[in-house]
Amino acid sequence: RRLFGLVDEAMRGRGAIVSLTGEAGTGKSALLAKAVDRWIDGGGIGVIGRCRFATRSSPLAPVVDMFSAYFGITESASDVQRAEMIRTGLADIQLQEGIQELMTLLQPVRRPDGLVEALVDLAEGPTQQRVMQAILRFIQHRVRRHKVMYVLEDIHLADTLTLQLVRQVLTLPRDQPYLFVCTGRPDDFLDGLRSRLDLEIVLGNLDVEHAARLVCNELEAGSVDPGLADFLWRRTGGNPEYLVQIVRFLADRFLIHVKANKIGIADPGLALLEDVVPRSWAHVVLARLEGLGEVERRILRTASAIGCRFGTDVLERASGLRLDPDLLDTAMGILESHQLIAAEHGDQPHFRFRDDITRAIAYAMIPEGERRELHRRIADALERQPGGSSQAQAAALGHHRERAGQWRQAARWYEEVARMSANTGMDREARYFADRWSSVVEKLPAHERPGQASMVRVALARLVAVARQRLSRAAFGQARRLL
Repeated sequence: RRLFGLVDEAMRGRGAIVSLTGEAGTGKSALLAKAVDRWIDGGGIGVIGRCRFATRSSPLAPVVDMFSAYFGITESASDVQRAEMIRTGLADIQLQEGIQELMTLLQPVRRPDGLVEALVDLAEGPTQQRVMQAILRFIQHRVRRHKVMYVLEDIHLADTLTLQLVRQVLTLPRDQPYLFVCTGRPDDFLDGLRSRLDLEIVLGNLDVEHAARLVCNELEAGSVDPGLADFLWRRTGGNPEYLVQIVRFLADRFLIHVKANKIGIADPGLALLEDVVPRSWAHVVLARLEGLGEVERRILRTASAIGCRFGTDVLERASGLRLDPDLLDTAMGILESHQLIAAEHGDQPHFRFRDDITRAIAYAMIPEGERRELHRRIADALERQPGGSSQAQAAALGHHRERAGQWRQAARWYEEVARMSANTGMDREARYFADRWSSVVEKLPAHERPGQASMVRVALARLVAVARQRLSRAAFGQARRLL
């Protein structure tokens, strides 16, 4: 009710910035979907940006995705087409400052070494501020013309600059018809931002009464046996997603039933449930995976190694399966019908895991001896993808080369992404990848370790990231020139 009240107020011209916060399975996505439906039904438009671990090293990655959605830019668009769409999309907005920097951010270029990156220097304070102000003016222009709902999913995975932009969005006047909704987990580093929101709805596990109501809602019944409700609540801890999965598990096996509008237990009662009901969400997933065919399990294991989000092109190359396109489509349809993965909209076929536990279990099912070879094939497939390697791609390649035990190649990619992160003002990411570089280099024999130049570049990237706020302006400028 509180969220829908803000949705309705925003539709009438009083903007708001809200957050749906909670651990996995507590219902953030379900609540967000209802808010989106209410907004669209009221005549508004929406745009979604999703933060992902894979793009955490790319500055403003979810924001760039939002602009692409605004301008109708698809993954198949050529560089020339993309540039024209960006120019057209920005043409009617009076951006007196920051327009060139914003266009450069949205239209990255290919370097001679094959990497793709934005040439705008986001580590420079004035440049960064011009880009941020240009984005804010674009937002203000859009909400004067339309009722716009912006959704930023999984903010706990956002890159440093996206978080800085969100802090600036919080300063926008609230006299226009817009709604910003962030979803994420309650990580400590977000506390300062969360305290400044207009509304934060914190979702947690359910008590036994509300767990019983959710069970009734799932099976369209009026009541549930008190003993069964208590058992389900204790077994799931009241986690909504886990609770729903358990109810479906039991209903599919006719271990619970609805009679006279009341949910009851099949004979011999609770004693049977104690033995057959999975004791954790992970065990529920295992039970579902056991019902799959060998092809579907192979595909799911390969996908789990690629990441939370994966494309069928990389999936085919990395899986080692020679599948007819119709057979692959059938297998993906089976995985979707089992609610293990979900399709994502776009001109290229992409999918994502519905939850982290499914992916973790699928990955754990990969025999130890196969994991390195699988990560090697994934890295090879990523390097052969058209369009070159972005900053996020460099991070992914470092990860897969490391998991493949290819320490030297992993060090090359980690060095690259640490340097790129430091040069775009992404301090947290630069420190992380500099540390990953150090970790893989230590595993190399002394004669195979990178030379002094690489060591200096990584050390400077870490120095810039750690000490950016404490160095004098002159010393900071000197360090960046060396880098």
